[in-house]
Amino acid sequence: MAPSRQRVAALVTVLCVGALAACGGASETPGASDAGAPDVGYGRLSPDAGVASDASHAWERMHPHAGRVMANMAVGAVYIGESDGADSFDPLMQWLVGSDYWGTMRQYSVEYGSWVGSARVPTSAVFPAGSVQGGLIDAGTLGTIVQTLLHGSGSPLKGRLGSAQAYVVFLPNGVDAIVGTRGGVIYQTCIGVGAYHSDDGVEPYAIIGSCALGRSDTTVSHELAELATDPFGGAGWFSDQDLDHGGEIADLCDLAVPGGIDGWALAQLWSNADGECVPRGQ
Repeated sequence: MAPSRQRVAALVTVLCVGALAACGGASETPGASDAGAPDVGYGRLSPDAGVASDASHAWERMHPHAGRVMANMAVGAVYIGESDGADSFDPLMQWLVGSDYWGTMRQYSVEYGSWVGSARVPTSAVFPAGSVQGGLIDAGTLGTIVQTLLHGSGSPLKGRLGSAQAYVVFLPNGVDAIVGTRGGVIYQTCIGVGAYHSDDGVEPYAIIGSCALGRSDTTVSHELAELATDPFGGAGWFSDQDLDHGGEIADLCDLAVPGGIDGWALAQLWSNADGECVPRGQ
């Protein structure tokens, strides 16, 4: 069910699989930042969650649905803000899509990806006057802005990331997205939600929050893995029985790899083949 921007309001009922898909922000402390957030795919597997005790019979928790994946994802990054923007995560993303870590997803018909590069644009060139109120912008409004940024004829990105098929968009300092409400509670990036992913009807993109929760190796790897395996929020691989926890490949674990990999603090991913979260760590 490829979502439209008009369906962003449905976020409160579709949780993470739908108009906005699984949100990142894993930490090494279970439950540290995500208790109660409806859009965060944070729930961890308990020992009695259904994983077969016999390791030779891996539990296939993820299912393909419409089977839409980014088989060879060409990814580019957009940093909004110059002196007020995020530091570069380019080395991580370039390494990630060609790594053994990325190879975990071959079981979900995702092969190695490619790194297109990145572009940095001024905050003033992206956000129209009045679109950000008190440091916040509605996810629906932000979706329209991102679509214009990626494809508009007058976009400051024009011609700079032409071969990209998916994007990681880093919000500038002091700007975060309202991703949904439930029971009178407003959920936004940097309050319970590190990041989320959506699409513009053609290409998927991740929105990275402006704080340390969003700007982390764990959150960026979380979102990239889910962009590849469920790029259009509900049409790719996810677990129907875990929608309350997001249900996508990184949501089913929501922990960083113990000890990291090659110096990166990456998100663990659910492996049907192993019946557990991988890599297991050092």
